[in-house]
Amino acid sequence: MRTIKGRRRELMARWHPDACNDRPEELCKEMAQRINRAYEIVLSYCENYEYPFGGEELKRAGAGGAYERWWQERFGDDPLWGGTSNRRKG
Repeated sequence: MRTIKGRRRELMARWHPDACNDRPEELCKEMAQRINRAYEIVLSYCENYEYPFGGEELKRAGAGGAYERWWQERFGDDPLWGGTSNRRKG
């Protein structure tokens, strides 16, 4: 998240209409709106993302076969991501 916020600040410093003296004002306003919209979309995606980014939950689940249970709870018997019961033998 820090990287996203930092990059947004850099872009806004460059494209904010008040700081955009050498470019057309309309272009700067449009770019600022695009930057803000993209930022909102990315933040919304991150907030609604179901799986942990930092892996803290995976670290907690790692001991004693808990990782396999964690995986099975999320992916079940999905043929691609699920457990070993659906794998071909031979």
